Amino acid sequence: MVNFRYAFLGALFLIASSSRAMDAPGEFVQNSSGNLALSGLPGFYSTPAREAIPGYGLVFARELSTGLFVAGGAGEIALGSSAYPFRLAFMESYSEMDSVYRQVYSQVETSVALSWLVMGLGYGASVEWIPAEQHWTRHRYKAGASLVWKDLSLSVMVAGWVGDISSLSYGVGGQFWAKKRISAFVEYDGTSFDVGNVVRFRFCDLFAAYRFPGFAMSLKVELHLMGWNIHGMYGFAGSFWRWLGSGFSRDLR
Repeated sequence: MVNFRYAFLGALFLIASSSRAMDAPGEFVQNSSGNLALSGLPGFYSTPAREAIPGYGLVFARELSTGLFVAGGAGEIALGSSAYPFRLAFMESYSEMDSVYRQVYSQVETSVALSWLVMGLGYGASVEWIPAEQHWTRHRYKAGASLVWKDLSLSVMVAGWVGDISSLSYGVGGQFWAKKRISAFVEYDGTSFDVGNVVRFRFCDLFAAYRFPGFAMSLKVELHLMGWNIHGMYGFAGSFWRWLGSGFSRDLR
């Protein structure tokens, strides 16, 4: 299985040779830019209702308490006219925890952006196994929409697993940008609130998100060097979950 892991990581590295930042590919990572942001490469929790910004991305993250590891690569392209741009995006991730658990997750998304409305759909397939014991497959669906007025967006998303064990989740929220340099967002998933902000400078961007109740925090610093974006992430939830992550990126616009 070690050979499979390094082969997968090697493939992601080749994909990311021309890349840009993506949302977190793992279920244990809180998105520091918010799940309902209007742009960004797809992640596990992110809405499929996003505007197209062609590019690729690569992210690694590790949960420090359990050793849970995830690596993911993503990309998107723009199709159609400039007035009605369509977005086609994909994400691939590989997760493992010691010798106990493995997962390969594949996700595709499509969306269309009008002047005041963004709508999107997504599908994910998860192949999971306990080495030398058993394996199983699950299917996941997403749908999202955002109303956009100037620098304000109001968004909703539903996502759920379908199969022997089914589940459904949702998220609602809003984000406001001030002169494209500073933003603030709030999101609610029926259990907790995520609030956060993004601050953009010439050579770096700062991201921060906080979750209440049951306090959690996610931070990301992204540096811009000669057309490349290099970022590091840190987060925790309660007194047990702590994770570190990193990645690098580049827009294809």
